[in-house]
Amino acid sequence: MQTRHSKKFVIGGFAFVLITVFAAGVGGLSQLNQLNQQQHAITEIYLLKHDLIHRMLTASRERAITLNQIANLADPFERDEQIMRYHSLGADFAAARHRFLALPLANEELALLEQQGAEVARGIASQYQAIELAMDEKFEQARALLTHTAIPTQKRVFGLLQNLYELQTSVYEIEQAGTAESNRQTYLVLLTMLGIFSLSIGGITAVVVIRQISQGEKALYQANERFDLAMRGANDGLWDWNILTGTVYFSPRWKEMLGYGEEEIEDSLESWESRIHPDDLKQAETDIQAHLEGKTELYENIQRVRHRNGNYRWHLERGIAIRDEKGYPYRMVGTNTDITRQKQTEEALFEAKERALVTLHSIGDAVITTDEKGRITYLNPIAERLIGTSSDQA
Repeated sequence: MQTRHSKKFVIGGFAFVLITVFAAGVGGLSQLNQLNQQQHAITEIYLLKHDLIHRMLTASRERAITLNQIANLADPFERDEQIMRYHSLGADFAAARHRFLALPLANEELALLEQQGAEVARGIASQYQAIELAMDEKFEQARALLTHTAIPTQKRVFGLLQNLYELQTSVYEIEQAGTAESNRQTYLVLLTMLGIFSLSIGGITAVVVIRQISQGEKALYQANERFDLAMRGANDGLWDWNILTGTVYFSPRWKEMLGYGEEEIEDSLESWESRIHPDDLKQAETDIQAHLEGKTELYENIQRVRHRNGNYRWHLERGIAIRDEKGYPYRMVGTNTDITRQKQTEEALFEAKERALVTLHSIGDAVITTDEKGRITYLNPIAERLIGTSSDQA
């Protein structure tokens, strides 16, 4: 009888341990799954923040370029087109910022956004005033206002956004470290409890847990892959030059524009210099140096860049330097836009104009052209002889 009770006690105790370990295992796996979901959510938010900040940086940089063009365009139609683009970029910036504010934010992020908002509020009046001056064709006053007030404010906004961009990595690492530590502790407790029951059950459970962790890593890889694919879909090629180290990041799109794969061009300044047309390299370096010395608000250069097939493509290269508190540039970021088709169109129009002039010079009739106010803009040789004056004198 005592032996029978002892057996029942042992079986009951064993069943209790089995049920306890099973319950602990199920609870641990559930917690690991929740932690993996939390890690995945953190990664998704991190990638979304990077995308939104990139949109705000692009809109801020393009608004500065557009303001400069507004203050320098004499053609009212072209000026109106740039003004519409300025407001469209502002709407893009506001939409990205509004969406960013709806995300979970650290105190440091909120502080930077508050500073950025204050800078925008201070600078918007001067920007609108510069646009009004340009619309009244007071270009000198508009450019002076941009140089001394509007553009410096826009640069401070760009700098704050750049700081926000760099802050994302540290915020992401802190959040991921906390999740990883919780993940690790849960994993260790789970393995310890499973080891009490049996080595075999513990081993099987460990395999399940490791598989859960692998799924989390796979989700992170897929999220990063989606981010890379989104960057590949951009029209412009991006570059980021670390002036202090000399290294340059070229986006996959930048390399694709020249016919190369992502791993086929080294991330170095020489990769850029060696592909620019020899006749364009000196001017590009001069324009970059002028911008780094603070002589220009933005860097802009049209250059020919050698494609993999040996032909040259026309690129519009634009960028802006990031400076430290003493004003020294330590980084420069920008984009390349392929304008080959535009240049080909311009050349075709020029050739057509030249052919038309040759025809007008050779025909036997007098040809006179005037502008909308009736002023003579062109006389062919026959017309010059008839009225006794030249095109320049008319």
